[in-house]
Amino acid sequence: MTREVDIIESGSSPKEKGFYNTSAHFLWIGDRTRQLDGAHVEYFRGIRNPIGIKVGPSLENAELIRLLQSMYNSRHTSRRTQLSYTSS
Repeated sequence: MTREVDIIESGSSPKEKGFYNTSAHFLWIGDRTRQLDGAHVEYFRGIRNPIGIKVGPSLENAELIRLLQSMYNSRHTSRRTQLSYTSS
């Protein structure tokens, strides 16, 4: 579920609105959902939740850079977490 909420800076009135996914603890982009032109990545661009990006052996360096650049927004610079894993 995605909800629009007021963004309030400490001690002030609402300055803008933002969308948050309120149905999960931690959202992430994985191997099957990391297509730059796909709906999953587009959805993540529009929400303000912290997000994870799984970084595994099948993810090329150039693809990771393009994905990070596509998710970058000056208002949300600290919302990304890279999750690294290896297959056994």
